[in-house]
Amino acid sequence: MLYQAKYCSSIADIVALQKWLLAVPDIKLENWKAADLCEDDKLDVFDLVLMRRLIINVTA
Repeated sequence: MLYQAKYCSSIADIVALQKWLLAVPDIKLENWKAADLCEDDKLDVFDLVLMRRLIINVTA
């Protein structure tokens, strides 16, 4: 479901990453490296913040 391109494409991607970070059951990231926007080989809140900024800049 999540991250078919290097950058997120919708708010659904943000919601999915947020749920994954909160360890919500049944949330799976098929390509977690695509969500690693900080390029530090880990997913964390910093990637989430960058993802939100990308969506805001695209939709604004």
